[in-house]
Amino acid sequence: MNTLTIQARVLLLALVPVIVLTALLTTYNLNQARDIGGQAVSSFSEDMEASKRQELRNYLALAKTSIQHLYQQPGSANGPEIRQQAWDILRQLRFDDSGSAGYIFAYDTQGVNVMHGVNPALEGKNLWDFQDPNGTYLIRELVKAARNGGGYVPYGWKHPDTGEVAPKLGYAELLPEWGVMIGTGFWVDGLEAQVASMDERVGSSLNDAIIGSVTTSLIALAIIVFLALLVVRGIIRPLKSAV
Repeated sequence: MNTLTIQARVLLLALVPVIVLTALLTTYNLNQARDIGGQAVSSFSEDMEASKRQELRNYLALAKTSIQHLYQQPGSANGPEIRQQAWDILRQLRFDDSGSAGYIFAYDTQGVNVMHGVNPALEGKNLWDFQDPNGTYLIRELVKAARNGGGYVPYGWKHPDTGEVAPKLGYAELLPEWGVMIGTGFWVDGLEAQVASMDERVGSSLNDAIIGSVTTSLIALAIIVFLALLVVRGIIRPLKSAV
């Protein structure tokens, strides 16, 4: 009994610090991995949004370039035929917006729609007092952003694929000679889907890392227990012989 008690005590003295240290290191490493994964997803989200914002600016710059030859004509501010040619050009412009069709729209500074890339039924309507589900005066804010040299406005709009109101980020600039704001936007849910996919991949990798780390720790612990047992037996046997 005394031999077993001594053996157990020696094993405990040898193994408890190792087990505690292994558990602490494993927990620390897993927490670090979670933090790094969360930071990676957050950084990915910020980079994606910054990239999409720049894309909107680029698309609008392209749109303005496509009608520059009309906009810069002398006396074009008072030429409805020239403006109509410009609207016809802008109406045809498309870009990919997470699988949906991105388009250009235009409003005068009183809120009247003069051109809409996918919904011509809006043309001629005054949407100055239009509010999205969050209470944002969408056209007012876009006109304000355009007058301030160009800017972004978050809002809700009916998604053509689902028929439901979905979050969108718009960007608008002013054509001062015509008194018209032109803009475009992208669906935020497309960006959110990409971030969610990234989050899922990171989570899956983290789970694999957890399983691998725990498995490695258990194998290492089993080896340590085996070696400790051999050492303890080597110590105990001479003691038994001496007794």
